[in-house]
Amino acid sequence: MIIPKMRAVEENGLKLYQWRIFDAFEADVVFSLTCRLGGESDFPSSSLNLGHTVGDNQSSLIGNRRAVNHLLGAREETPWAYCNQVHGNRIVSVDAEFSQKDVPYEEADGLILSDADIVAAVFLADCLPVAVYDPYEKVGALCHAGWKGTLSGIAASAVEALVKRGCRRANLLAAAGPGIGTCCFNVGEDVAAMFLKKHALASAVSQDTSGIFRIDLEQANLNMLKTAGLRENQLGRGGFCTACRPDEFFSYRKENGKTGRHAALMMLKG
Repeated sequence: MIIPKMRAVEENGLKLYQWRIFDAFEADVVFSLTCRLGGESDFPSSSLNLGHTVGDNQSSLIGNRRAVNHLLGAREETPWAYCNQVHGNRIVSVDAEFSQKDVPYEEADGLILSDADIVAAVFLADCLPVAVYDPYEKVGALCHAGWKGTLSGIAASAVEALVKRGCRRANLLAAAGPGIGTCCFNVGEDVAAMFLKKHALASAVSQDTSGIFRIDLEQANLNMLKTAGLRENQLGRGGFCTACRPDEFFSYRKENGKTGRHAALMMLKG
């Protein structure tokens, strides 16, 4: 059975959600999803913006990251590794020395992390996070999955990247979502057709009584993880639509593109 629930952590006006699928290994790894509450950013980033491409000033970003680091239990100055996201399926391994420079990895949408004292981050505003972890090898992957990344199989790519590093599929735990849900994500017939052509993704497409196509991106990514060899008892999910929670999360679609970014985060503990 897929574990659906997340739990909330709140402190000093900030709020994180964490996937219960990873709870048994909280001494070794932290996976979290931030909210927009709190922080130092001004509108339109309001207020705990963590994205580096939305016109926010650097001092606010630094302050927001430090606040999140504190809530994660990290040092205030713990560096973040992140990408210039391009809605693809490229995954890069974090180089500890490179991440200290606070320069994004170019044109990638996923990170593999095997070193402690680094926060791996992907930035979201409707798109979904996909997290994968091997508790035996103590290595994880974190991905940004919009509809294009989902279609290109980034969730499966994360599993394959970890297997190439020596991880066993049977040992992996993974979670997909939350992000924009079926309730809010209607698409054109052209996008629906691309999903319908892929066996693993076809069941995530529906058509309502008015003829509008909708896609369940969370289920689509869970299907991709199953296709990559994971069983249901290895999987967790977000279980809610972030676009339906405007007080907690940013939404590119609902806010007409003028919004900030919340983040999915992964940190290995030393």
